[in-house]
Amino acid sequence: MSWLAGHSPSLKTACSSKTMRPETDQEAAATAGSMALGAPSPVGYGGPSWWPASVLQELPRSVGLRTVLVVYLFVSLAAVGSGVLMVAWDWSGIPITVATVALEVTIYPPLVITFLLVVWLGPSWSVPVAYLTTLLLAVYSGMSVGMSALFALASPVEVLVFWGSMVIVGLSPSLHRRRDLLLLLFAALVATVASSVAVPLWNAEHGLDLLTGQRVWRGWVIGAVLQVVLIVAPAMRWGTAPVQRWLALQMPEPPRHSLSIRKSIVLVALVFVMLAILLSRGIVSLLEAFASGQLTVAEVSTSPPELVRGLLVLLGLGFTTMLLVLVVFTSALARTNERDRILALVDPLTETLNRRAFQFHFRQEVARTKRLGRGLSLLLFDIDHFKRINDEYGHQVGDEVLRALAFLVRGLIRPTDFLFRWGGEEFVVLLPHTDFDAALEVAQRLCVSVSSRRLIELGSGEGPEVTVSVGIASALTASDAESLVSRADAACYAAKRTGRNCVVADPRSADGTTAPEPS
Repeated sequence: MSWLAGHSPSLKTACSSKTMRPETDQEAAATAGSMALGAPSPVGYGGPSWWPASVLQELPRSVGLRTVLVVYLFVSLAAVGSGVLMVAWDWSGIPITVATVALEVTIYPPLVITFLLVVWLGPSWSVPVAYLTTLLLAVYSGMSVGMSALFALASPVEVLVFWGSMVIVGLSPSLHRRRDLLLLLFAALVATVASSVAVPLWNAEHGLDLLTGQRVWRGWVIGAVLQVVLIVAPAMRWGTAPVQRWLALQMPEPPRHSLSIRKSIVLVALVFVMLAILLSRGIVSLLEAFASGQLTVAEVSTSPPELVRGLLVLLGLGFTTMLLVLVVFTSALARTNERDRILALVDPLTETLNRRAFQFHFRQEVARTKRLGRGLSLLLFDIDHFKRINDEYGHQVGDEVLRALAFLVRGLIRPTDFLFRWGGEEFVVLLPHTDFDAALEVAQRLCVSVSSRRLIELGSGEGPEVTVSVGIASALTASDAESLVSRADAACYAAKRTGRNCVVADPRSADGTTAPEPS
C-alpha cells in the first residue's frame, strides 16, 4: 500500500491493481451473493405489475402496443365465447365425486382468462372483459338486461379482489416460492367468495329453490378454486416470465408497481359498494320470489321455516364476505401507504436510498454509536468523468452504469451499512460501528472493485471504463451530519483534484478526531 502522508493535509491511497489485489472470480461471486443474502433492494416488492389504461394514448405511435391490442381483443373474444358456451352447455353445478364425497363444480373458462389478464396486464385490461362476458352470458341465460347488468358486477369484483389480494401479500406472479401457491389459493378463495354474493340474484332470477341455490354457490366456489389450481397457477408459474418479456418489448412505457393512496381508497370504496348492491338486490329478489310463490320447492320436503333459515344463511354469508373483503382491502391500503412511504425514500433509478432517507438513518446510527462508544464513518464517492460517459455513449448507458455501480456496492458493504444516491453520479455509504482503518479498507475495496472490471458491456462487447474517487470521514462521535458529509465531500474533491481513481481521507479521521458539535 502506497501512502502519501507526512506533512500533507490528507491521507491518500491510490486505487490500482498494484496497491490492492483485485477480487478473484470466487470472491466476485461471493460479493454478488452477499447482496442477495444480506443487502436487498430497499423496495422489496414482489407483487404484480400492470399497465394503466392511459398507455393507450401511445397507440398511434407504437406498433408494439397495437400488436398487444390485437392479441388482447382476440383473448377477449375467447373469453366472451367460452362464457356463452358455459351457459349453452350447462357447465354449472356439474356433479363429481371425490373419495366418496359428492360435489358440484361450476366450470367458468372466462375466470381463467380474466385472472391471467389482470396478473399480466392489469385491472384496466381485465375488468372490461370480465364485466362484458358476464353481462352477455346472463342475458343469454334469460335474465333481463337490467338484472344482467347488475349481476355482471360480480366478475369485476372477483378480478379486483384477486388482484388486490396479490398486491397485499406481495405475491410474485412467477410463483417462485413454495408458499406462493398457498398465497395464490388465499387470493382466489377470497375473490371467489366475494363474487358469490351475486348467487342469490342468479337464483331468484332463475327461480331456483334455496337448497339448489346453495349447491350453485358451492359449485361456484369449488369450480373457481380448482381452475386456479389446475390452470391459472401453472400458467403463471411458467408463462409469466416469457409474457412479461414480450410485453416489455411491445409496450411504449414500463409497467406500474404501486397505487396512490387516493386511487386505492377509490378502489376499496368501489368494490365495497358493488358488493353491497349485489348482496342487497339478491336478498330482495329472493324475498320477492318467496312472497310471490315463484320459488320452487326442492325435491325433499322444505318447510317455510327452513326456507327462512336458508335466507338467513345466505344473508350471513354475504355480510361475512363483505367484512372479509373490507378487512383485506383495508390491509391493502395500509400496505400501499407503507410502500409509498418506502418508495419516497428510494431512488427509482438505482433502488438505493435517497438523500431524504439519510437524515433518518444518520440520527439512528449516531444514537447507537453514542451508546456503544464505537466509531462512525462515511464514504462519499463520485464517478470520474461521468459527463464524458454520457456524451460518448448516451444517457441511457449512463443510467445503466449508475445501476450497475449501485448493484456492485450493495454487494461490497455489510447488511447493516447504508448506501444512498446523493445526487447525479455521487453516492454516500454510511458505515455504523466502523473506525477509520476499517472504513479505509472498505473504500479501497470499492475503488479497486470498480476499476478492475467493466460494469456494463455493450453489444459490441465493449463498454465504458469506470473509476471512482472516494472521500472518507470518520469520527468517534458525530452528531452533525452536515459536518461529516462536508468532510467526506472535501476529501472526495481532493481525490479528484489529485488524479482520480483513488481514496483520500479527511485528515481528522485518521487520528479519531470527533466532528464538531452543531452550534
